[in-house]
Amino acid sequence: MFVRNTERKGYRLNQKTCIILLMLILTATAVNAAAQTAPPNPSADTQWTDPMINGAYDPASISTDEVIKTDAPSDAAASDTPIENFKTTDQQVDPQCCNCYYPDLTVTDIWWSPTSPVNGNSVTITARISNIQAAANAYTGTWGAALFVDGTLKSTTLNQPTLGPGYYRDITFPALTFYTGSHTIRVVSDYYNQVSESDESNNERTETMSVGSGQQQLMVQTIIYKIDNTTQNTFDPKPTITLISGSGPTNHQTGYTNNGAGLYWWYDSGYYNLNSQVRITAKERFTTSGKIYKLFYYMIDGVRTDIPDATTDTSLTITINQYRSIWFVYGELIYPTITNIRFSTITTSGPNYCYADIYSRRGIPTVNEVIKDPSSTTIASGAALYSGTATNGVYRSSSFAAAQCGTYTCQVTATAYGLTTTQTGSTSVNSCSKPDLTVTDIYWVPSSPVAGSSVTIYFKVKNIGNAVAWRNDNQGSGFLHNFYLNGAITSSPWQGTAMNPGDEVAYTAHTFTPASAATYTLMVVADATQRIDESDESNNARTESMTVGTPGAPDLIVEDIWWNPASPVVGNWVQISARVRNQGTAASGVWSVANYINGNLDVAGNNYQSLAAGAYQDVSFGSRQYNTGGTYNVHVIADYLNQVVESNENNNDRTEYMIVGSPPSGLTISINSGATYATSPSVTLSLYAYGATECHYNNDGGVWSAWEPYTTTKAWTLNSGDGTHTVGYICRNSAGETSAVYDSIILDTGAPYGLTILINGGAAYTTSTSATLTLNAFGASECRYNNEGGAWSAWSAYTTSKAWTLTAGDGTKTVGYH
Repeated sequence: MFVRNTERKGYRLNQKTCIILLMLILTATAVNAAAQTAPPNPSADTQWTDPMINGAYDPASISTDEVIKTDAPSDAAASDTPIENFKTTDQQVDPQCCNCYYPDLTVTDIWWSPTSPVNGNSVTITARISNIQAAANAYTGTWGAALFVDGTLKSTTLNQPTLGPGYYRDITFPALTFYTGSHTIRVVSDYYNQVSESDESNNERTETMSVGSGQQQLMVQTIIYKIDNTTQNTFDPKPTITLISGSGPTNHQTGYTNNGAGLYWWYDSGYYNLNSQVRITAKERFTTSGKIYKLFYYMIDGVRTDIPDATTDTSLTITINQYRSIWFVYGELIYPTITNIRFSTITTSGPNYCYADIYSRRGIPTVNEVIKDPSSTTIASGAALYSGTATNGVYRSSSFAAAQCGTYTCQVTATAYGLTTTQTGSTSVNSCSKPDLTVTDIYWVPSSPVAGSSVTIYFKVKNIGNAVAWRNDNQGSGFLHNFYLNGAITSSPWQGTAMNPGDEVAYTAHTFTPASAATYTLMVVADATQRIDESDESNNARTESMTVGTPGAPDLIVEDIWWNPASPVVGNWVQISARVRNQGTAASGVWSVANYINGNLDVAGNNYQSLAAGAYQDVSFGSRQYNTGGTYNVHVIADYLNQVVESNENNNDRTEYMIVGSPPSGLTISINSGATYATSPSVTLSLYAYGATECHYNNDGGVWSAWEPYTTTKAWTLNSGDGTHTVGYICRNSAGETSAVYDSIILDTGAPYGLTILINGGAAYTTSTSATLTLNAFGASECRYNNEGGAWSAWSAYTTSKAWTLTAGDGTKTVGYH
């Protein structure tokens, strides 16, 4: 972008007498006639246009001291036309009439093409400028004209060649885009007051242009209730409008309004050809001033559609076959309020309930309640029952029993439109005395029984409640427990004395001699006939399994395999070890062991000392280096030489899988080939990762993208907003091992704005080509300059003042500032 500042060099002569002034006019006419052989350079022209008409101008990025459009013909005689029936006069100079021979410029007509424009047309406006002075010597000298639309300057022309008396010239201004409505077209001749005229009051003409519809309007409005942020046109959301088919504007009429009572709306209006299709996308919710606003419904041409509790934005496809009105209505989301958490009167058996009062500004929330007993065990949970109005109600938990004394808690969670509030209440229970019998252990002696040898089974019962366990009635004094062997009741020991809270009693259940090696199922049920009223009737049973082995025989097993380091990677020296245990009932005698890697014998050893029954020995197979990543099958066999006669010959081996990692290496990432700055969020990532199969990415430490195949280059979009942005790059190999690197770049999308330039402080004249430029440009880092639209200087650091040399020769000088 650049702006121009024009300064005229030379001196303006004052009128002394009418005779002297006439001589000056004749002299100027001769000079101007000679100057017509070298018109201004059209390539140096600039054009100013209105953003509300054709959207081609950003007023934040350009400023101007003098905006010009030079379109003068090179030959005035060839382009000018005599005014029909106009007669000039050769009159003598009257010393008493200084204005008689002055020219008189006026706008005699204005017209446009097309003659009947419609909405969105590009329209060319032409004006006829006439010199209506009759005096034969009333030449104008150089002059200019200006075009105004609806009171706004749109274009100017400067340094038109002289126009003789009785002649006119048609000036065509650059095309402008017009939209439906009535527009005021005003053309001003001699806009820069270059011509001394006999009548200075008749220089302009005004016409009215009517622009038909020709297209259909789409009006999109976002309405926000009770929003705190009142900064105009800055709050979210603004729906995005994308043209799918047909044609329509790329820039729309936009605006912002508030009614002073907490209601704000933003609108976007544009005209589209019939049957064009657009896609309108509105955010589901947004946050401003610490508050959350949600899209509750939208209306298309007055038909309302409510939006549920969604997590995605709303997207609509609209056909523009008539005037279409779209409303998106937002309201503030309020967290549900939970108050007055309370309990019903607590009893040991229940039913007991937790209640909560919940207020939700946006309808009935989803409510869950979790009840925990004094041991922090959840005893009731789930959706709470509701009663009340749409905005205020009472919620009740499912029922629960209070078998223990202590503190019971009720955690209430209410969720509405994704906003969750949690509160916890509690109550204390002091009267809940009941016994609670449970089987704490089943065991046997010897601990490793064998076939043909006697084994005795015992069990223990404990009162874990807070009251005495006792029953004395016509059925007896006390209670009994049942012992089951492989599902059959074998004994029912009787408890003939009271069990106080915390008492634990051991019982002999059964003694027998197993005939063969086998696994036996043992079960005990405390208070089998339910004579005792307990706080918990569900914890009275316990089951164990007892294995009876072969008598007098060892049994070697590989109990464990491990390696050091525990997570080896390529290049590590790894030591593999194993634990061999004799789980039999007799000493093993000498034995052997072997280690296989991927089916190949690695290390073998024999003549290890005898292991007593139940004893074990850890064996190390030495260290070896692993230079290839992957999964290794580690297989260890005890007694691989079959030196030991065992009770079980089928359980001597064990297999584990060792993973030797090989994460990707040499990771690099470069944004835009290492550039320091980016002017667009769309960038290119240059990537490298040796040994990688998949990679993923993120912006500024945010959510990682999905894994995708490794590549050396990738198109990527940075987060919006100027500033430093960091892209994360993580790659993994086929084993899932990862490596990560990061790179950063500064995003700078804004162009400099507020540019101004003054030559010699804005002076109209100068006597030297050496000048001082006074400069201003917000957001600029480098600038360049030129003379008369010529070659630009090299870029240099931004400064507010610069010494500059104008081109040689008298006349108007123009300096460009970019």
